[in-house]
Amino acid sequence: MRCKLTASVTLLGLLSTLVVPAPAPAQTVEKKELFKKSLEAAAQAVEYYGELDRPEELRRVAEIGYRLAQESLFQEMPFTFYLVDMPEPNAFALPGGQIFLTRGMLDLPLDDDMLAGLLGHELGHVALEHGIKMKRRATLLNVVSQAVLAGVIIGADSGSGRQPTNPYDPTGGERSNSGDIIYGTAAAGAVVSELLLRNYSREFEDEADEEGQRLAAAAGFDPNGTGKLMDTMRAHMPQSRDYGYWRTHPFFEERVKAAAVRQEFLKIQPAEPSAAYRERTQASLMALAGLFDKPKELAELLRDRALVAWPQGEVADGLRLERLRESRDLELAKTELRQDFGSLIALYDSHLAEVRELTPESPLIGILDKEIAGFTAARDELYPKAREVLAGGIYETGF
Repeated sequence: MRCKLTASVTLLGLLSTLVVPAPAPAQTVEKKELFKKSLEAAAQAVEYYGELDRPEELRRVAEIGYRLAQESLFQEMPFTFYLVDMPEPNAFALPGGQIFLTRGMLDLPLDDDMLAGLLGHELGHVALEHGIKMKRRATLLNVVSQAVLAGVIIGADSGSGRQPTNPYDPTGGERSNSGDIIYGTAAAGAVVSELLLRNYSREFEDEADEEGQRLAAAAGFDPNGTGKLMDTMRAHMPQSRDYGYWRTHPFFEERVKAAAVRQEFLKIQPAEPSAAYRERTQASLMALAGLFDKPKELAELLRDRALVAWPQGEVADGLRLERLRESRDLELAKTELRQDFGSLIALYDSHLAEVRELTPESPLIGILDKEIAGFTAARDELYPKAREVLAGGIYETGF
């Protein structure tokens, strides 16, 4: 049975047209070292908090985010978007263009205009180079070190386990033993955002709000979304200066008033298509994945973000195919009665549904249909044997 299934699955190799091509760089990363250090911090943040598995929301964030990003005219580094499984409402940006939104933020009732104001604010921090300017003023550490400090605070000892504490405890918890994780005032729930944003001045926050509103209006969104966002956050977050966020961010009342004044001078512009910009961003990320191929995790993260940047077309299909092949190979490496074809079929089905929605003419659809049929046949062939084993009191197979 294993031989049959392997032969069935290898038809993926016939699709040479879906092999990911080597794209030419579409954007020049002028600050390569800063970008790499920021990427390392992003990888550690994703590993620490866990990536939020909400593909539809990630698609929505990317669609709005890239409409804003192309209006920023920022070309030094490609923007990327991440959702992390953190309960507190928050969003933060790394100097290399990595934008993070938390589960707590996405659980708020945010319409598209509010989300545009939020993403515009974070894009503004990057485009206005607040992280770089902040370190120049502080002169305590160089710019590159600033970007990787997140990794130091998240886990100096790679063997240390994740030990969250109360994120709203203003005193935090400290462990001073050598190599241990050190929790600061924001504790586990806001380590990265607190570290990277705590030195932003009120001036920088105001500038990011202003830039965010400008980008929102330029991309076809209502700049009043920023004020609505602040009102919503005010209703869901404690406003005490004892909490890390409020030590650096203006209270919402001030920001709502400022947003109301600014929006009077902004006119909503017709939305411009962002497909070409997103394809260029994808090409840039794919080129960078080849440049930063060590460690392997960084290249994988970039390729993953390339699929988020533009989920349609030949490159996207090739990336999906690679993901599915990896999952397939892991499943087939298991002993026969531990092979969970049900989960594998569900994974294929999810990718197939997305491809059908985005590019119904894609040749990948036919391939995935055949693969699913092969997995279904293999599962059905294995089922009697699994029932026989189960009757003997041993359960090994997932269906």
